Formats: sequence, structure tokens, C-alpha cells
Amino acid sequence: MSILKSIFTASFLIAAVSSAQAVSITPDPNFTTGPFSLAPVTDVTTTDLPGTVIYDQLIPFSISGGLVGPSTEAKAEGNLQSRVSRSDSLNTLIFSYRIRDLVFTGVSGGNDNSIQYFNLSGFNGFFPLEMLAWSPLQSLGSDPFPELSAIDPAGNMDFNVFFTADDGSTFLSLITTATAFKTGAFATIGANPGGTFDQVTLNGVAVPTTAVPLPAALPMLLAGVGGLAIMRRRRKTS
Repeated sequence: MSILKSIFTASFLIAAVSSAQAVSITPDPNFTTGPFSLAPVTDVTTTDLPGTVIYDQLIPFSISGGLVGPSTEAKAEGNLQSRVSRSDSLNTLIFSYRIRDLVFTGVSGGNDNSIQYFNLSGFNGFFPLEMLAWSPLQSLGSDPFPELSAIDPAGNMDFNVFFTADDGSTFLSLITTATAFKTGAFATIGANPGGTFDQVTLNGVAVPTTAVPLPAALPMLLAGVGGLAIMRRRRKTS
């Protein structure tokens, strides 16, 4: 009974929707733990994912595990793909991420030959989110994101992953209420090359932001400047 009571009195909600293909999240000051499984989306046409891509950036990373020989450094290298699209059905922004183009140097295999950690930040103020892990049938890459392991009210999200394939992961997509985005150091990737865990934080990663409204007089000012330019051209031609 105490377990049921704690479930029903908790002020956060996390529930599977769309046949367990997405996770809806509502923040709570005490919500810091997981994990919550992300079932792969096998048909994106049944979701709000279809839309127009407006930002798509490859961000390289290199994680060092130190020397494993006289002149051999253990490394995990690759790219993070950060993509923003505008949903056709919602007209709001979808933020998608994919770890790809993996190369492991000087490692013996097993845990040393994998990406093990992924963190996203910068989503503060844009709950609720709908989080979807793409199936390899719907996305490039071999390994879907398996679970959301932790999240906090500031929009920091931890994912325990195990990506070993050269082509990396499939897309992880977060459907938001945002209509604008910004870029910055909002993603961290961790690996264990050579038996030494390390992580890097990447810049150029897109996250939601609040659209900055134009000053009321700006459209009139721009129209006036445009009118003056037309008048000058007419004078020159005459």
C-alpha cells in the first residue's frame, strides 16, 4: 500500500504514450532518478516527427583514455549530429540528436570499445516534452537510445548508453513547445577508451529558447528604409 501511495502522491508524471514509443515528462523538484525505457519508434508517420529541417550540424568529438603503449593513445572519436526541425502537425520545434561515425583507437574491445554516457542540458522551461527513440528501420545508425536514466527540473537529462557500431546510434528526438532555438555547450559524451573513463562537452548543440519579440516600431522602420531605397533608385534611373 505504501508503494502505491507514493506513486499516486508523487507530483511528477512520466508515462508511455503512442504504444510505448514515446515518453511524456512533467518536471518536479524531487524528480532526479530513473531509468525509464524508450521503446524504438518503428513508424514515424504515426508521430508528430515529420517536418522541415531548419538546422543540421555535425559536431566532432575526441575522448582520450591515455597511452596504452609506447606511442599509442586510446581514443573514442566521432560526431554528434544536432538537428532541429519544425513539426508539420504542431508547428513547434523538434530537437534530434545522433552519435555517429565512431572510431575507437588503441582499445581491446568490450566496454572500452563503446560510448557509454550522453547528457543533454538547456531544456529548462520547455516541458512537457515527448521523447522518442528511432528504430533502425526509420533512421540511420544501428543502436537506438535505450533509456532515460535521470532528469531534473532544469532540463538536464542523463542517458546510459552502449554504442559500439561504427555508424553509431539512431536519432533521439524531443518534441517541445518551443518556436525558437539557440546553440551552445549543451551536450556531454562519455567513453572508457583504454580503461579510463573521460567525457567531453560539445559546443554548437541546439536547444530550445524563447523567441525574442521584435520591437513594435521595427517593422515600420524597416518599411520606411525600404521606401527610401526605392525612391533613391528611381531618382538615379531618371
